[in-house]
Amino acid sequence: MLKEEYAEMIYTASKVNNYYDKLTFIFASESFNQMLQRIKYFRQYSEARKSQVEVIEKVKASLAKQKRRLVQKKREKQALIENKTTETRNLEELKVQQNEVVKELSNKERVLIKELEDRKKSIRKLEKLIIDLIKEEREKAEREATKAAKEAKEKESKEKNSGKSNTKNSPVSPNLTPEANNLSNSFAGNIAKLPWPVIHGSISHRFGKQPHPVLKGVYVENLGVDIQTLKDEQVRSVFRGKVIAVAEVPGMNYVVMVQHGEYFSVYAKLKTVLVKTGQEIDAKTPLGYIYTDKNDVSELQFQIWKNNEKLDPEKWLYIK
Repeated sequence: MLKEEYAEMIYTASKVNNYYDKLTFIFASESFNQMLQRIKYFRQYSEARKSQVEVIEKVKASLAKQKRRLVQKKREKQALIENKTTETRNLEELKVQQNEVVKELSNKERVLIKELEDRKKSIRKLEKLIIDLIKEEREKAEREATKAAKEAKEKESKEKNSGKSNTKNSPVSPNLTPEANNLSNSFAGNIAKLPWPVIHGSISHRFGKQPHPVLKGVYVENLGVDIQTLKDEQVRSVFRGKVIAVAEVPGMNYVVMVQHGEYFSVYAKLKTVLVKTGQEIDAKTPLGYIYTDKNDVSELQFQIWKNNEKLDPEKWLYIK
């Protein structure tokens, strides 16, 4: 608008200059006052043009500044759009990755649940085997104890009849022979003193009901303790006794069970066995070698029972 007004002014001035020369126009005045008025007019007209130019320059500078500001805002807006596009693309990629992770975790969870169910089945089979063996050994011990008591009574009766009664009362349990009773008492006196069933190892899963290390809200019942050890580590007896079973249980590999009077120690997850059923052994007698699973984990399942009562093996082993 200002430029149009200024252009009109220039056009008018150029038309005036085409017909009159300024000086001619001034001196052609009819009076002195008219001449002064014409001089004043040219001065005012010149100042008006100058003022108009200044206004135009200011407006031009302001518009240039606004233009630069708009260009900067446009660039910033474009950068925001590009960042938003990048973020959206990154979020889509992250969403895809998260879906893959969720899928992988779901698959892994199903595998863990399957492994947990398999372990429960193995534990139940092992527990049944142990309970059946303990029952069988108790019945056998009771028969032997009854027989020993009967023989002792007959011997005492004969000595009385012959006048040579000099028997001493033996601390025989109703369910055990004197030898088994002594062994049982000896084992009980070694609580917190028993040697570890492996030389190198540490407890990886404790006795009793424990939370699953991965599955939330899931608990695992452990009949003993799991001792993680080295590959091909030798497994040994923790006390003297008699091997009453060498068996193979699915999920537990080879199992060796040793009787110590009323107490029993169980060693599961063996790769090979070095003893046989009925063999009398001492403490630290090699029983076999540890099994290493598909995950390259070598772990012994170690249990201690007193008749049908499951005990915490960790309380019986000496503190390293």
